[in-house]
Amino acid sequence: PTILQVKTCFDALNRLRCFIQIQIIETLEREWKDDNVSVRPSQRMVGHTAFLVFARRVEYGVKPLQPAKTARVEAERAASTGKYGKHTSTLSHLKM
Repeated sequence: PTILQVKTCFDALNRLRCFIQIQIIETLEREWKDDNVSVRPSQRMVGHTAFLVFARRVEYGVKPLQPAKTARVEAERAASTGKYGKHTSTLSHLKM
């Protein structure tokens, strides 16, 4: 998918309010060479291979995060890491 399709999926999962720990990961692929003396990365690297979206469905009876709280958490995260800050995993690290 394109990043716009990923964003649409991400927003839809947030609107449903029955998913938590929504996470987007971009995978990069680089081959490694073994020349019987050493193992090293290939000189060529594919710049982008895929976006993966993960989310955990909330069990019945468990209240998901409220949208206002989610927006506040995202605003705090953006202020602390900058617009292009690196986020690595889980709800507390990676959101668009």
